[in-house]
Amino acid sequence: MEIRKNVLTISTIITFLVVGSFLIYFFSFKGELDEKTSPRLQISVGSLVDASLFEFTQDALNPINFVPEASVVSRTRQHNLESAVSVIMPPNEIGNLLLLENRNESRQLVDASSIKDAPALSFDGSKVAFAQLNLPFGTTLYSEEMSHWDIMVLDLTTGELHNLGVGFRPYFAQGSSDVLIYSTPDGVIQHSISSNVFATLIEVSIPYTTHAAYVSPDGRYLSLYNELTRRHSLFSVVGEFPYELSAVGESPITFELVALDNNFLYGVSRNEETNERTLWKMTFQEIEFKYSTNPLYIFDPGQVPFQLIP
Repeated sequence: MEIRKNVLTISTIITFLVVGSFLIYFFSFKGELDEKTSPRLQISVGSLVDASLFEFTQDALNPINFVPEASVVSRTRQHNLESAVSVIMPPNEIGNLLLLENRNESRQLVDASSIKDAPALSFDGSKVAFAQLNLPFGTTLYSEEMSHWDIMVLDLTTGELHNLGVGFRPYFAQGSSDVLIYSTPDGVIQHSISSNVFATLIEVSIPYTTHAAYVSPDGRYLSLYNELTRRHSLFSVVGEFPYELSAVGESPITFELVALDNNFLYGVSRNEETNERTLWKMTFQEIEFKYSTNPLYIFDPGQVPFQLIP
């Protein structure tokens, strides 16, 4: 069932068997979470099949002792639960694993019989949403075509797995374990899992996963790439389901990678002539972005940031 209310239109806008040593390490691994202080930005550096996890501290990238010889495809953290969900690609595998990590346990949620990306954990920790490649398994390791991905929701209480249809990069809405916000080829939608009611937030063509929307951890802000300006537009998410959007502003820099924290936008820019990549941190306030003209970090040549994890 679809409902449309206050639509904002923008014209531009893998086998189950895994190497034994890998699992032994993982299930004995207690995690790297430390929320005694304000969580530091994490950065996955490399590529889909060879991405390593780092923590950004002041002006340095410090390696995180995560799962050895495995690529961290994507990751999300739910700070209020001191939990994280990661998509991990073990060595010599085609698919990847979905792993839950918290203070009490570290466990595999979904095996490596599919290709997954962009996980999200509900605010109460009862559900995990993620994108799953809908092409025949084994045909490709990845696709940037939005239509090649489905939104999956795993109920951690019942173990039930639901397919919500085509979409990518899901987020749970403000304080919710029921409403998801995710991107589709036709725009950004909000979807109630229990009632299967959905509504359009932004009606715009999004053919590629690289241009899927980002949502802040608390669900209050949404950022979307604007093809006309080649910048990221920022909106506040207001009201109750179905939510509405209110324009906040547009990033003053063109980013190839972004992430939203609750009060900041992190972005990576790339110099097209030198190929140098730079990390920026911006505070958004009301109608404008405010940022320092000095970047947070300049990546070494050859370092390619793959994901920013607030």
